[in-house]
Amino acid sequence: NVNTAGLATGLIFTNGTNNSYGIYVSAGGNYTILNNSINVRGAKSDNYAVVLGGIGNNSVLRNRITANGTYFNLGIWVSSGESNSIADNIINTYGSEDGNYGIELDSSNNSVINNTINTSGTRINFGALVWGGGYNSFVGNTIHTSGLNGTNIGLRFDGSGNNSAVNNTIFTNGTGHNYGLYVGEGGVNSFTGN
Repeated sequence: NVNTAGLATGLIFTNGTNNSYGIYVSAGGNYTILNNSINVRGAKSDNYAVVLGGIGNNSVLRNRITANGTYFNLGIWVSSGESNSIADNIINTYGSEDGNYGIELDSSNNSVINNTINTSGTRINFGALVWGGGYNSFVGNTIHTSGLNGTNIGLRFDGSGNNSAVNNTIFTNGTGHNYGLYVGEGGVNSFTGN
């Protein structure tokens, strides 16, 4: 059976040492996360504002999302499940060290539309990372990545193909290794009007 549920107009705040989660969907699908303020903080690592697992078909819409800690801070992570919609969110991830990601997609057929994404830290700051999934679309997003040192990437596609990026505005800033779009291993991807 497919579960249908929603979380709308809420305030979610977590504060811990490691492994802090704002919203974690581990099973089912067809969830809607709408108009929430989600703030996840941790003194050390692994701070996740929204995690989507399960079978997919979820919507994350018009939320204000913040993940903040020493390192590995993630705004929205689609760990499994396909055909999710992520739209009109404001996502901020920042940390004093490495690994700040606005969005990470590890699945296929997801839509990322009209989000504002800001990531900053010492290094390894990604606006969005597609890792192993395909047929994902990024349309009309505004992405800012910055770090004191290197490896600041707006959109990174790795181990995936048949993705598209259309009409996104991307800014990257740091000492070295700054990329608007970065393609690692994978199939053919399409980039238009960025």
